[in-house]
Amino acid sequence: MELICTTSIVTRPVQTCIATLTIGTISALSTNVFVRLYNTATGRTVIYTTTTSGAGLVSVDLSGTELLEKSTYKISVNTLSQYYDIAIGSNTGNEVIMPVERVSGAIEGNVTLQTL
Repeated sequence: MELICTTSIVTRPVQTCIATLTIGTISALSTNVFVRLYNTATGRTVIYTTTTSGAGLVSVDLSGTELLEKSTYKISVNTLSQYYDIAIGSNTGNEVIMPVERVSGAIEGNVTLQTL
């Protein structure tokens, strides 16, 4: 299963050290999903499993993981049978494009994605 034509949401840059990344909401409530982080620079995909909240909020635990500085990640959310549209505020798309920057003196913290 692969996304061919996609609508993307571009977010504000995030720091390299994130404890919990809150991505956005999907239509599946309290559902086990896969969150795919595809690094566009390296071509590497990391897949996380998580359960959406009762409101469809998708968050993943990235503690102990450092995102690659000066790169961009494409994020998608799916189950075995379907991909979900992701909503961040009033924006909706098939995938989220998340740039990463190093923030001097930053410590690992929780991040909620925001659109530009």
